[in-house]
Amino acid sequence: LGLRVLTLVRGVVGNAGLQQFARPYLQELTKAFDESSYLAVLRGGRGVFVDVQETHRDLRLVGPIGADVYFHATAAGKAIAAFLPAAWQEQFLRMLPLARLTDRTITMPARVREEWAAIRQRGYALNDGETIVGAAFVAAPVLDAHDQVCGSISVGVPQPRYSIELGNQLALHLAGGCEKLSSTLKAAGYVHQHAFPPGPTQAASRKKA
Repeated sequence: LGLRVLTLVRGVVGNAGLQQFARPYLQELTKAFDESSYLAVLRGGRGVFVDVQETHRDLRLVGPIGADVYFHATAAGKAIAAFLPAAWQEQFLRMLPLARLTDRTITMPARVREEWAAIRQRGYALNDGETIVGAAFVAAPVLDAHDQVCGSISVGVPQPRYSIELGNQLALHLAGGCEKLSSTLKAAGYVHQHAFPPGPTQAASRKKA
């Protein structure tokens, strides 16, 4: 309610970015689990990390501000890609290199498709050592007022502190938090701009029309 009132009073719908709306949720996650949390947004067909709330623990995962996500490997990227239109998923598989970052990275297009489908069904993404050896991440998608995926929130945990039980707790907390954030964006009328360059989504829209 506080964010909705703030939006109305300050008239930030046209000025605030996703980062401003998401910041309280990142802070709450970091406080709840004492682990670093991250916001990635979709820009021009790329996923980019734009914000982080770091834990103060000595052993922690730092924030990769400005770094691209990997749609086939990072939890943040997979959480975005799984909810994209099928045309964009296929374009990513054709155009983007499915780099092998560790021995656990999925690089076969068919398996990436299966992973995205599983994520879409369960509502969150996992990355257990697929991008950084010794690090695990959990992420969930964020949807704008048009129910289009516009980013994701993730939490990173060093492997010595990670467990299946913790992963399940993070997934449940993230899914609920991202659902609340998406509801806030809808209430504020926030529509994510410049998510895609001209491409298959526009062509699909014209065909549908």
